Amino acid sequence: MEKLCFVTYQFKTGGVERVFNAIATLLPDYDIVLLSVTNKFDSMIKNVPSTVKIIPLYNITYFRFIDSIITNCKLLSPVFYVILLISEIIYLRLSSKYAEYTFVNSADTISTLLVAYFGSHKKNRYSWIHCNPKTIDVSRYSCIYKWIYRRMHKIVCICKEQKKLLLEVVPGLKADKISVIYNPLDYGKIAELMNEPVPVDYDYMVMVARFDFRSKDFYTIIDAYGLISDDIKAKLNLVFVGGGPDENEVKNYTMTKVYKNNIIFVGMQDNPYKWIKHSKILVHSSRSEGLPTVLLEAMACGTPIIATDCETGVKEILDNGYCGCMVKVGDTQGMADAITRMMDSKELREEYVRRGYEHLSDFSSDKIITEVRQLWKD
Repeated sequence: MEKLCFVTYQFKTGGVERVFNAIATLLPDYDIVLLSVTNKFDSMIKNVPSTVKIIPLYNITYFRFIDSIITNCKLLSPVFYVILLISEIIYLRLSSKYAEYTFVNSADTISTLLVAYFGSHKKNRYSWIHCNPKTIDVSRYSCIYKWIYRRMHKIVCICKEQKKLLLEVVPGLKADKISVIYNPLDYGKIAELMNEPVPVDYDYMVMVARFDFRSKDFYTIIDAYGLISDDIKAKLNLVFVGGGPDENEVKNYTMTKVYKNNIIFVGMQDNPYKWIKHSKILVHSSRSEGLPTVLLEAMACGTPIIATDCETGVKEILDNGYCGCMVKVGDTQGMADAITRMMDSKELREEYVRRGYEHLSDFSSDKIITEVRQLWKD
């Protein structure tokens, strides 16, 4: 039986976590353990498949003590965070029960990369990249990222554009070390959950995203909503689903708008699919991506899409605009015009939905999971 240890930074509602759950669900015959380098969880942890074991680091008094210092003493937190990471690496290296596991870095943080690389007993380590590789180049830890990536046995990129950028960003990285594997989705689970009712009695368009300015661009969609006609605003609210570190700042920005009552924040949802399914349009305003899973989820839910044409992944999912409307990053007027066109034409919405269903075959779970299984044999 293949033994895999996925190392993540946290386990909160988000695309990376949903991808992990889909992979674990599609590999029921694998022995999979999940390690979070921080003690940050939300209700998403309840969706982890029962076959997955969670490494209970924070059941250990020592780790809880270090975490409490990081949480409560901001002045000392940088020092103790380093102590925490070193302690986790030592714990893993001294624990013989993890000696047979292949370690997989499944987040884009320097902490998970270090723990996955140095905590592994095995020579072959793997890394799953979910971000735009350009963010690696501007990180203060850029040299460490590149040093470790060049020494990984295999790196998984989640779209072709991402692989191309990674090879440009990390000189000396060999192309044959990189496998391109699209994010798998549990389409059965989506179909099961998407038809649940939503607790609202109005029509809306929806953006499902983590409130994080490092990649998402909430202001463009909020401002674009203000530019659409009053007639459309009167029959179409803007709903945000999600949570995150910049949520309050986005809410404060919304409060400065005269149309603030038309913008609704529903918070993190255990079932985002029902919000996507019952929306008129899914909007995705982003500066940077890896492979935005929410676009695939919208296709599966039969919801038309408007997305910013950011690096990376959007072009591949929307087939260069054939399966959804793409606008330039930060183009407020272009976003408003796209919303207007979509709302003015039921036929256009239906055509995008039809094309999206057809294009989903390129992202079939059967095909992707075959590629995932092959990873550990190479």
